[in-house]
Amino acid sequence: MTPEENLAPVLIEFFTRLAEDQRLYNDYLDDPLKVMRDNDIPEDLITLILQGNLKKINRLLAPPTEDSDHPAVICGTIVRG
Repeated sequence: MTPEENLAPVLIEFFTRLAEDQRLYNDYLDDPLKVMRDNDIPEDLITLILQGNLKKINRLLAPPTEDSDHPAVICGTIVRG
């Protein structure tokens, strides 16, 4: 497993928590950097999220395989601090 693949579960868990926890989501909207650091998100992942490159994030979540070169699709707005 590559270091980038190790980040995928962290990202999935964090995005899931944002979707399920209204207070966390509101805090994230106010100060995304603080929320990510408070939730022990690795700095390289924080940088990726704050850059807002959805293509890189999608490839991290679902990299191309032999069967498909279509990654997962995350749509929306990245909130930057």
